[in-house]
Amino acid sequence: MAKILIVSDDPQIVKLIALNLDKRNHEEMSCNTSLASISSKADLNYDLVLLDADLSEEQHARTAKKLEVMTAAKHIPMILISPVKLTKKELVGLGIVDQATKPFAVEELLQKINHALVGPIGLGTT
Repeated sequence: MAKILIVSDDPQIVKLIALNLDKRNHEEMSCNTSLASISSKADLNYDLVLLDADLSEEQHARTAKKLEVMTAAKHIPMILISPVKLTKKELVGLGIVDQATKPFAVEELLQKINHALVGPIGLGTT
């Protein structure tokens, strides 16, 4: 069982992901993409962070940088869920290990989560 933080402003995405994580016996918590909300979760220990964000938006770009600082110090992998596909270089620059491009298949996202929880992985192609 892993402890996973879902960072998203979309309650439907949170509900969909949380339901599927629960079915696989993972514990999930969620917060929105505001810096205050993320800061309130900073002291908790997670095994993985899922960031649902469009990084072309200024607020989401700041969120990604804040999460990078939080996760890098604790070596917590982060997966990006976004409508925009980033290059491997952009992902690495943000400390992101993989990404799922919207619209995404739930099973594919769950595979990416499993890979990230197992250990260091190469960047996905989706």
